[in-house]
Amino acid sequence: MTVLVRPGVLDDLPVLLDIYNHQIATSHSTFDLVEQTLEQRTEWFGHYAPDGPHRLLVAEAEDT
Repeated sequence: MTVLVRPGVLDDLPVLLDIYNHQIATSHSTFDLVEQTLEQRTEWFGHYAPDGPHRLLVAEAEDT
């Protein structure tokens, strides 16, 4: 298996939201106690411009 690390894009948000909300519900890996909405995460995503000081990277598994 190969892992591709790339800049996150807006289309990644639904999957990222599922992962994040799962962690809220099942672990202590975040300080959030209430699951987030897509609208909230879209605002959050706006802080991670591809050319800005803070970047959002996504790891994607590729079967080879």
